[in-house]
Amino acid sequence: MQGLLARSLSGVTDSERAVPGMATVRPDGIALISGEQSVTFDEISRQASAMADALAAMMQADVPRVALMTRDQRAFLATYAACLGMGWTAVVIDPDAAPIEVARMLDLARADALVVDADSLGRLRADVPESVPRGGITIGGRPRRRESMVDRLLGRKAVHDGGWVADADLDPAPEAFLVPGTGVDDGRAAHIIFTSGTTSRPKGVVISRRALFAHVRTLARVFGYGPGAVLLNYLPFHHTDGLVHGAACGLLTGMAVVRPGKFTVEAAANLPDMLRETGATHFLAVPTMLAMVRRLHNGRADLFRTPRFRTLISTAGYLEEGFWAAFEQDYGQRIANFYGMTETVSGALYCGPDDATWRRGTLGRPIDAQTRLVDAAGRMVGRGEVGELQISGTLLMDGYLDDEIATAQVLREGWLSTGDLFRIDQDGMHVFVGRQKTIIKRGGITIYPEDVRKVIADMPGVREVEVVGVPDPVFEELIVACVVLDSGDTHDISVACNASLAVERRPDRIVLLDELPRGPSGKVQRDALLALIPAHEAVDHGAGDVRTRVFAIAEEVFKADPGEITSDATPKTLINWDSYAHLEFVTALEEAFSVRFSARDVMRLRTIGHAVETVRRLSGLA
Repeated sequence: MQGLLARSLSGVTDSERAVPGMATVRPDGIALISGEQSVTFDEISRQASAMADALAAMMQADVPRVALMTRDQRAFLATYAACLGMGWTAVVIDPDAAPIEVARMLDLARADALVVDADSLGRLRADVPESVPRGGITIGGRPRRRESMVDRLLGRKAVHDGGWVADADLDPAPEAFLVPGTGVDDGRAAHIIFTSGTTSRPKGVVISRRALFAHVRTLARVFGYGPGAVLLNYLPFHHTDGLVHGAACGLLTGMAVVRPGKFTVEAAANLPDMLRETGATHFLAVPTMLAMVRRLHNGRADLFRTPRFRTLISTAGYLEEGFWAAFEQDYGQRIANFYGMTETVSGALYCGPDDATWRRGTLGRPIDAQTRLVDAAGRMVGRGEVGELQISGTLLMDGYLDDEIATAQVLREGWLSTGDLFRIDQDGMHVFVGRQKTIIKRGGITIYPEDVRKVIADMPGVREVEVVGVPDPVFEELIVACVVLDSGDTHDISVACNASLAVERRPDRIVLLDELPRGPSGKVQRDALLALIPAHEAVDHGAGDVRTRVFAIAEEVFKADPGEITSDATPKTLINWDSYAHLEFVTALEEAFSVRFSARDVMRLRTIGHAVETVRRLSGLA
């Protein structure tokens, strides 16, 4: 039987079937490399048709929304391809988000079906059952089979557990659509991706097919994406650069995408092998990832000198000019830097890779977009003056899902207000100056302080709280919660944040104050608060033996209960020990003991006990 997705395109002409400007690719070309597995466009296409058949049987809406919440790279890519081919809307959700966060997103999206990892579905049903859609596809699990006599007689696929289908039953259709060039370039929503809101309600950014397809054409032209290109992309699919560069650009241009998973210390250490073994031509990274690479491979001048590598791209964070220059000098590799937002699909300003737009320390020029700078009154400012950046063009979002007020605050007469301050020099180069908003950028992730503040403010014993970002050389900014307590302690706050917030949004520091500094109007004075933080958050790591001091640093960095810090504690036992915290831990140890970890020391650090042994060896202390 011909797949449903292929049938949906049977009446579409060749000119309509092709996305204008997109390449036609060979079905046997590699679409995805994930772990030890490589998947061709034909295989992704066939799996997408099977996904479309299964999902269509569950959904009634004219333009259904399919929520994607899976760590399985192939399943995600196939489902996203199915949505593009069918004209459905993909709703992308972080599979590692706390259940309460997922519930908010699912409630807002009103998804008609959910593609989800079996273990995640179990947690949702246990914690927020009312938010789970009635049907969907589980990945990596085999729910108990329920099949009626009528189902067998009619040859229907077995339906499991009230409308849920196991991935093992999705036999690929014998005929399938060709992924590149599916669907029509129209105004229907291609995907919805969430950003933190300025309240506890998340904001769903709605990106139309027209905006997505046009922007992919821009990215293909700027960076050289297309058949023969191989992009190494560790960014998660719920990050706009992970989704657009890691799924849409691959499917629509014929580029192979390498998705190894999270960017861990081990991944950074193995980067040279990864670049060579996959034949990567492009590497997309955030500045924090580049800092980790430089820390582990400093002096390895041939890192990017492989037969095929062409372009190193930095995104989603401020690239400090001194670091930028040092990195390029170390490796002899130009960094192409670009600026954008989820609300602009991905990019808007491009600094490189070509000579015409590249100049270190800037964000280059707009491509396929228009920009202007305005003052607080909305008047345009002149060259060399500082103003808020506004962007216009086909790359703009349709708006925030079911939130006209939030949309109207940033979209006016076709111009998007970014909240970021820039100046444009005499050569037309855009130079980032600072942020008008209170958002925090931590490791390339945008954090809205109000989301963190509300979790803490709702706790018993908390009188008041303010959340701010403080500068950090590795992460750009760290999240600091300044709290006034009537009762309780910082451990209670950490427990609440661990339960309600994704790892990257939990406070890096919790500072207890007697009161928050306020002006005559009663408003918290942000500058005065930032000035108070260094003295109150300082921890004396100078007392005690090495073990005691290392344990104290680990407790602080990993936001852990003292009982959790043992010699055998590992990233698996400490919930906040991710790759970024790992680097922060090493840096804190180096500062406290006046030592320098080698790249090998950083990579071998697997337990708190290893940290103690390493510090003793390097410092000569007992």
